Amino acid sequence: HVAIVASSDGLARLFVNGTEEGTPVAVGSLAGAATRWMVGSNSGGGSGGSNSGGGTSAGSIVFSGGLASVTGSSATKKDKQFFSFVAPAGATLLRVEILPDSNGKYADLELEDVVTSLTVVELEPSETGVSVRSGLPIVAGRSYSLRMRAPRLDPVGFTVNLAVS
Repeated sequence: HVAIVASSDGLARLFVNGTEEGTPVAVGSLAGAATRWMVGSNSGGGSGGSNSGGGTSAGSIVFSGGLASVTGSSATKKDKQFFSFVAPAGATLLRVEILPDSNGKYADLELEDVVTSLTVVELEPSETGVSVRSGLPIVAGRSYSLRMRAPRLDPVGFTVNLAVS
C-alpha cells in the first residue's frame, strides 16, 4: 500500500505499508482544478506531461540564498533523471546553467511547470551550443519538474546550477 499525504502550502509525505519513506517535500497551494501531481518511479514508470515516459525520481532541489545545484548522470537518452522543486517565496525569475561533465559532454535539460504542464525551458547544449538561460519567468510557490538525460546512447554526467531572483 502506497499513500501520499499533503497539506496545502505545507509538506507532502510518502508512506509505504504505513511507514514514512524518504524526505518530506514542500508543496505550494493545492487549490484549483489545475493542480496535478507528478510521481516518479524507480521502475521506469511515469505519469503525465511532457516530462514523462519513464525515468527515475532523483530527488528534490532545495534553494539556499536563492541558489541550488544538482548533480547526477544519465546512461542513455532513455535514462531520464527527474528532480523537483517549489519556487521560493518572492522568486519571479530563474537562471539555469548546465555544466559539462569531465569528458566535456553536456546532458539535455527540460524544465516544466507542473501546474500548467508547459515547458519553461529546454536546453540541448550538444545540439545548439546553448547551456545557459536567464530571465525565465517562474511563479513563487509553484512546483516545477526538471528532467535531465543523455543526448545520445552514451553516458553523460551533469551539474545544473539554478538561481532565482
